Order: sequence, then C-alpha cells, then structure tokens
Amino acid sequence: MTWLRPTTWDQAVRLRTAHPEATVLAGGTALQPLFNAGALRPASVLSLAAIEPREPVQLTSERSGVRFDALTTVHQALTNPLLERLFPDRELRWFGVPAVRHRATLVGNLLAPSGRRDLAVLLLLADARLQLRSGDGERELGLADLLAASSRLTPSPSRLTPSLIGPDELVTAVTVSLPDHLRHARAAIRASVAPAAATVAVALTALGPRVVLSIGGRIGRVPAAERRWMDDGANVDLAAAVRGAARVWSGDRRDEDTEYAVHAAGVLARRCHRALPTHAGRWDNGR
Repeated sequence: MTWLRPTTWDQAVRLRTAHPEATVLAGGTALQPLFNAGALRPASVLSLAAIEPREPVQLTSERSGVRFDALTTVHQALTNPLLERLFPDRELRWFGVPAVRHRATLVGNLLAPSGRRDLAVLLLLADARLQLRSGDGERELGLADLLAASSRLTPSPSRLTPSLIGPDELVTAVTVSLPDHLRHARAAIRASVAPAAATVAVALTALGPRVVLSIGGRIGRVPAAERRWMDDGANVDLAAAVRGAARVWSGDRRDEDTEYAVHAAGVLARRCHRALPTHAGRWDNGR
C-alpha cells in the first residue's frame, strides 16, 4: 500500500490528478476499521492529515451563509459559535465517543458508506453545497444531488465516493445556509455509536420549512411534509407524510425492524414539529 501525504491543498489536487484510483483518507474514523478488518486494501492512499486547514469556519457574503474547510472536525464544528444554529446539540453524544468527534471530519462523514452519514441530515437542512477541486478547476455540487445519487448505489467498501464526484476531484470545503430554528430527533438502540433506525430533522429557513428524513440508508427531504407545515392539524398530517415517505423508501421490506423504523419516523416528526414555532403567515409555502 502506497501512502501519499500532501501538505497543502494544491499538492493534494495534483496528487489526486496523478492517482485518481487512490483512496482518500481524512480523519480515518470510517475507513480505518475497514483497513483493520481487511475489507478495504487499496493500492494507494491519499492522506490529507498533514494539510494545515485554512480557517476552519468562516462567514460568507450571503445571508446566514457559512463556509467550512473539508478538514473541519466534528469537534471543531460543535465548538464554533458560527455553527451553533446548525448544531444546537453542542455535545452530539450520539456521534460516537469524544475521541471520534476529535478526529472525524464533517466531509468524511458525508462520504462515508451509506447508512453512516449521520450528519448529512443536518447539513441537508442547511442546503449544503460541496466545493470540488481538480486539475481542471473548481465547481460546486449540492448535497441533495449527492445523496440522491448515493441512494441509487449499492453500498460497497470499495465504492465509497458517489459517482457525481469525479475520480480526480477532491472536496475542499462546504458552504451552508444556517436555518433560523432547527430540531433533530433520532431513534436508535443505543444513544451513541449504533446507527439510527430513523432520523428526522425539521428547520425553519428564510425560504420556508424544511423536513429531512433518514431511513434504511436513504436521506432526503420530504416535500409533502413541508407543504403541510402550516395547515390545520399540521402535527398529525406532517407525521403521516413523513411516515408515508418512510414506508415508500423502505420498499418491500416488512420485517420487525423496518416496521419499527417506519413508525418511529412519524413519532419523531411530531416531536420535532411540536418543538418549533409554526410562524403562520411568514411564508406563502408556494401557495
């Protein structure tokens, strides 16, 4: 196994162009267990650990916009006041133990194998956009598009990067639009480490309500639930919309675990909705 260790982003981009087959390693919390178990044995590894991050988190010119470096760790995000509206739970104990939070990067979690993208739910609420660099220049990719492409792939240890990211491209930063209010709830066997059976997050943004669901390895917005946010009886209707999406996304599976996850999705949606103000009349909700 050949290790490539750039010390700057420019070097990393050049090495990525020269070695598009290399597995990219940042914090290593998702890939190192695969290495140790022998499930992933790449010929070369592009380690970003030696790169000195630019200012990890900074404001952008757009309203409520924040940009963070791709090497920003979960711990750095949780302790940065600029991201407090995105991570109101400043401990995030469900995201592993403290040692993991100090090493794991936000971007690394987004590119982790399907089913382990715990932070994608919150970042999708914030309309996250990934900044990509290659030898040909820079471009932007919406997280929503990335997740939609990922849901069509069969999870595999050898295929961790969705096809929308080219083999010669690196994610160097992420830009988000912070929501005004946010609530997040998950159902899991244990409070930390174990993957969630279902996760729901809701937010009030400048453009209207946002509702995101994660179940069975799929993550996405639930437009039907967003449209019902300010309707009479919204709490019940929104929960029904989320539960309906969970049922569709679960496909033909009807086992006990799936039934629990589908039911939990509706319960979590009602819990999140009750915790936020409805702000009736603030948005026209497209009507």
